[in-house]
Amino acid sequence: MEIKKEEITKFKNIISSTKSALILTHEYPDGDALGSALAAFYLLKALGVKAKILFQKINKEDWAFIDFLADLDIEYDKDLINVTDYDLVLVVDSSNPQRLGLAEDLLATAKLSINIDHHVDNSRFATWNFVEEATSVGEILYFFFNKLKIVIPREVAYCLLVSIITDTGRFRFSNTTREIFLIVADLFGKVKTEDYFNINKNIYSEVSLNKSKLMGEVINKLIIYHDNIAFSYIDVESAFEDGLIDALLSIKNMIAAVLVRKNGDILKLSFRSKRLDVNVRELAALFGGGGHIQAAGAKVAIEDLDTQLADIKEKVATYFSKYCG
Repeated sequence: MEIKKEEITKFKNIISSTKSALILTHEYPDGDALGSALAAFYLLKALGVKAKILFQKINKEDWAFIDFLADLDIEYDKDLINVTDYDLVLVVDSSNPQRLGLAEDLLATAKLSINIDHHVDNSRFATWNFVEEATSVGEILYFFFNKLKIVIPREVAYCLLVSIITDTGRFRFSNTTREIFLIVADLFGKVKTEDYFNINKNIYSEVSLNKSKLMGEVINKLIIYHDNIAFSYIDVESAFEDGLIDALLSIKNMIAAVLVRKNGDILKLSFRSKRLDVNVRELAALFGGGGHIQAAGAKVAIEDLDTQLADIKEKVATYFSKYCG
């Protein structure tokens, strides 16, 4: 990917009149949301802006391995009602305001806003929108640092690696390109020798006992449609979210997976596919959601749980029938 010079100039001009900013991302932040939010913090700091990050419904245990988190100004699950204290709200990795959860209200009352994202179905909801086709928001921010001629320190390189590694599935997904390996090679030269190993170990090789039990629950509730579509529904309140659906998608012969989770008065729907020709974004759109062709999601307010679950199962079975004839 390549960011146009005029986009960089526009961003620089916006930031030049900004003194303080609040950085937001979607609830239950994954590696790209977290990594890009942290990298955005350092970007704004380098440009002279005082920034704060708000993470919502994050499992801190998952990210405790990042040794410099304490150096950043981060709030967790806090209502920052007085958002007018900030000149700017910057949103990363969110295709629409609804993904922000309660923080959607903060965005609505913000004087100015910036939206940096890589989802093709982004609704361009901010005052200024920087939406690019990329593996991750981390990749986009890498170009912002370079085009603005800001030196990338170890902490930023670390954040960008977290972002890129997770949103390419450790370079297994179809969005993996030659260019992204060149970017990663550059970032490798800016981190400690053991950093890349530690990122992969903590995200993919070590799973807490509680998350392992939750994955077990996902498998226990497994339903197979058309012999190769994995579906599960769980009613467990937990901050653990990222990666749960992988337990379904990794089953041999599955071409796609759907995971439905009850979370308070909301049903959270996750959709994944293994094949480039299996478009789960279209399925997510049936529930008011969106995302990527091979990874998408949606949220549905609970009205009549049993009826809604039956409807979801029917739509899932019907939708995938065209791929499983």
